[in-house]
Amino acid sequence: MSDSHNSTWSAPDTTSAVLQRMIASLAERLSRLPYTEGWRRELFDLEGRLRREEQLVAVFGAFSTGKSSLINAVLGEPVLVVSPNPTTAAITELRLVPASGDARPEGDGQVAGDLGAPASAAPAQGEAEGGAMARVQAKTAAQMWEDVSLALAALQRRADGLAEAAQLAKSLKPKDVPSGRRKTLSFLKAFAAGYEELADRLGRTWTMPAADASRLCAEERYACFVQRLQLWQPSALLEGRLPRGFVWVDTPGVDSVHRRHTDVAFQYMRQADAIVFVLYYTHALSRAEKDFLLQLAEVQDLVGADKLFVVINAVDLAQSEEERQAVRERVLSELRQLGIRQLRIYEVSSQLAFAARQLQRQPDNPAIVELLRTRLGLAEATIPDASTLLEQSGVSTLERDLSGFLTTQAQQVAADAVVRTLQSLQSRVVARIEQVRAAEAASEHDRQELAARRRAIWEEVERMGEALDADQDEPSRSLRQEAKELVFHAGERIRFRFTQLFREAFYPGRFQGPTRASDALQAALHELVESLRRQVEMECRTLALRLGTYAQQLYSQERAALARDLEAVGRADVADGLPDAAPLSLADQAYRSRLDAAPLTPYLKGFQSAKSFFEGGGQDAMRQGMAEAAADAVREDLAALTGPMTDAAVLVIKRQYRALVAAVLNNSPFTADDSRTEREPLEVWERLADDLRRTLAAQHAADA
Repeated sequence: MSDSHNSTWSAPDTTSAVLQRMIASLAERLSRLPYTEGWRRELFDLEGRLRREEQLVAVFGAFSTGKSSLINAVLGEPVLVVSPNPTTAAITELRLVPASGDARPEGDGQVAGDLGAPASAAPAQGEAEGGAMARVQAKTAAQMWEDVSLALAALQRRADGLAEAAQLAKSLKPKDVPSGRRKTLSFLKAFAAGYEELADRLGRTWTMPAADASRLCAEERYACFVQRLQLWQPSALLEGRLPRGFVWVDTPGVDSVHRRHTDVAFQYMRQADAIVFVLYYTHALSRAEKDFLLQLAEVQDLVGADKLFVVINAVDLAQSEEERQAVRERVLSELRQLGIRQLRIYEVSSQLAFAARQLQRQPDNPAIVELLRTRLGLAEATIPDASTLLEQSGVSTLERDLSGFLTTQAQQVAADAVVRTLQSLQSRVVARIEQVRAAEAASEHDRQELAARRRAIWEEVERMGEALDADQDEPSRSLRQEAKELVFHAGERIRFRFTQLFREAFYPGRFQGPTRASDALQAALHELVESLRRQVEMECRTLALRLGTYAQQLYSQERAALARDLEAVGRADVADGLPDAAPLSLADQAYRSRLDAAPLTPYLKGFQSAKSFFEGGGQDAMRQGMAEAAADAVREDLAALTGPMTDAAVLVIKRQYRALVAAVLNNSPFTADDSRTEREPLEVWERLADDLRRTLAAQHAADA
């Protein structure tokens, strides 16, 4: 856990309100001063961030690690259905509201108690009167088709449209597909089973009682059509135990068969205030889990945040303390290898915690007592009290640390952002005071020199505009060079991981049993290619984030330098109108690898037998041959995916720079009244500077 951040605004219940009042006061004083609209925009943006009330906790993990069970254990209520279906999980966002509050989600007011009823059907008597409510967002037809067509392609099948795909899926038998593709077949069967009933719901959103919405998670034929499920859950546990504003996000498994789920995971990875990653005690880290953690490590490095909480679930399955410690050490070692620097590891039993929560409510319930006896192996011995069991489960520790982290983080981020903004304001106010004083004492020579400096700035901006028109501008060149270097390093990282990916696909167990060697080879090659595709897509998402950040920084630095130059020559009015950096959302796009097995297929010919392959050096020979072919194919794939990304980034940055040029050139270097600076209210600037100095001094003293 991070140490708490000391602040003059440290009270959790008043921090945001105090900061907002201070910012409003500063903005009001700035409104009395000329050419400070840009400064006030910064303060208003900061105030908007402080008003943010929700804190997002995203829960990730592979299928069946116990993500939903863990959330239920923390809440003490069976809010989320523990789905047995690995292929179709929707995103579930859970918002807690006070038990006495109104749990109805804002929206179109459409309620459907029956999934087969039209979305505008009226609720049954009393269903919408209070209680937990849900908003259901179905996949669009395009999203559904992407999932279905990719699943069919994995089985080497194709169809023209969803209706034909549903008929084809009904005809498929388990014997028709490789054993490694059974999850894909399961998804297609679920899609076919629900298509007629839910086809007309595609692209629609409706509200319904949460109890009915649980069917969407519990029944696979419904779940595969759902994009997002939002629950508003009244909870008496909200008061006192969990801070307001928590939004729990139960995500699809990181080993989902749907590549779109990986895109969604990346967005939550960036946006979440905290990430809980759940591992199951008896399972080693899978390739999908490692890929997720690799990408998370890169995102955390890029945004400068360590927000990962790793949970080892079901630790009560350990046969001994030594075994439990060995599992913990293995997880720690693998996390370090994956680049996770700040390690928070929690060993929990979500089932024990949930039973303990139930015991708190119903201490005399014989079913709960018997469950706990069985879970703890206590026979006739006295069961510990609920509080002791909660501590023993490890969930209470996770809950306290997570709550403390989010509270502390929110305060620290708010205080740090305010300090940075105030420091920037202070330096600009001091500079403005110096300019006003210099203008009052300026001689004719000084005025002519100032005019020459202004002309030089305008001429430099004109040259910038000409370079943009001629496609010879430095920002575009710099951005393309950065993209080229990022692509090279992405390819090298994948090349470095190839040996491990190969061994995970071509393992001895795959070639044992009745499976024909040719089928096993094809299955291994398919898994290897799929792993390489995921690596490419993972690298593209991170690369897009890095390139977007670089473009925004490039523009922001140019804008800040130009604003300083303009203010230094008394044209704060022009500096105030320079456009701010616009966000570049390259990472929000889907990146789909087009890599196929063709470059690697010839190397399968070297396989003679499983014995010679694994004991006679055949595996190493095949791996070495495939490595270079794979590296070339990956580089081509990365170039094909990142080329349009780079072009899009260049177009955006050119547009931003052209707006910057126009903001300057639309104004003359000179004004009708260049004596205006002398008449600025110097005493107001000086009082503002004194206030800023006192505020920052108080903050520094509190931090010392």
